[in-house]
Amino acid sequence: MGCSSCSTNSNGVPGGCKNNGTCGTDGCNKLTVFDWLSNMEPVGDQEHSKVIEVRFKNGRKEYYNNSSDLTISIGDLLVVKAEKGHDVGYATLKGGLIALQLKKKKINPKTTKFLEISRKASQRDIDILKKISKSKIQLFSIKINKKKPLNPIELNCDLSELKNKSIVLIDDVLNSGKTLIHCVKHLLDVPISNFNTAVLIDRNHKKFPIKIDFKGLSLSTTIKENVTVVFEKKNSYAFID
Repeated sequence: MGCSSCSTNSNGVPGGCKNNGTCGTDGCNKLTVFDWLSNMEPVGDQEHSKVIEVRFKNGRKEYYNNSSDLTISIGDLLVVKAEKGHDVGYATLKGGLIALQLKKKKINPKTTKFLEISRKASQRDIDILKKISKSKIQLFSIKINKKKPLNPIELNCDLSELKNKSIVLIDDVLNSGKTLIHCVKHLLDVPISNFNTAVLIDRNHKKFPIKIDFKGLSLSTTIKENVTVVFEKKNSYAFID
């Protein structure tokens, strides 16, 4: 089948939107919820009036706040804030059905702090992703308690989804290597096709046998100094204090 935007040839076969498996209008994806209420204003409480559902390449769906009042249509590719850095996904739901979805997933909009939608993805964003690799890129986040690294590690996907995949584990600042090596250990609980590590800043104080394959900047600092990396909408920078 094809959505209304798909062209067909003389035999009636859909030409497709050439979006490599992700419908450009989000009408052909099996995970799509058709929103019959998308053109209706939300009723009742307004906590969810600016909430947008976003779907990522691995099928994961999250909810984000459109505090900038961007004009967003279903199928738009969005750049959203993540716990560290940014992520890219498609808008799949907005308007009247958002309240029902939040209730179904037991998400209270009054107490939940939704991450922000930064902007619509530009053609430059898409081109950069294509230049990095011809492979399908999926972004995941992993959380670890730095002070208690033996505590359970949180991964925002099933570990089985990484089976036989190529992984690049990215951290902002490498200090002793303790955090990174515990994350590596956790990810190696499933067979991996290829594994690389990358850091934005290497402080050269490694105490653990962790190898860095890609680094942005190497600094010579003292143990007492602290390096902070800041990600902002128009600028990203690091400073030592």
